Amino acid sequence: MLSKTIAFSQFNANTKLRGQRLNTYLKKIKNNYFQIRCSLFPTPFAKN
Repeated sequence: MLSKTIAFSQFNANTKLRGQRLNTYLKKIKNNYFQIRCSLFPTPFAKN
């Protein structure tokens, strides 16, 4: 039972880590997309 709990917590940690990586990756993509869009279509709100 203890080994199961340990394995489960390890799995949880791995999943959390993967989720954080995915989040940072998506944030990076979103930022890049926003910068590209602002440079292509300048809007009054775009801060260069």
